Amino acid sequence: MTDKEIVYTIVKQELSYHKNKSLFANGKIFDYKDISVYSVPNEPTIYSVVFSIQSGDNDFWLPGNGTKQENNWIINKSNYMQLIKEKDYYRLISIGTGL
Repeated sequence: MTDKEIVYTIVKQELSYHKNKSLFANGKIFDYKDISVYSVPNEPTIYSVVFSIQSGDNDFWLPGNGTKQENNWIINKSNYMQLIKEKDYYRLISIGTGL
């Protein structure tokens, strides 16, 4: 797998985690779609990640960025993330919504 594919896989796992939370848990989402991962020029371990979620918790997901749509969808959420390789595993660290 390429580093971009690894970032995509980790983000998808994280969104699945939030989707599987109980109904009233912080950060609960009902669905997600349109995950895109972009390399950041001159930053070999940093990636821009854009995705859309159907939110069950707007207080958790709406601040920062994204556009609220019908049926609790928030589109074009974005975040910069750093992929760190440590021995036999990878970690993805959220840097924030801007560099």
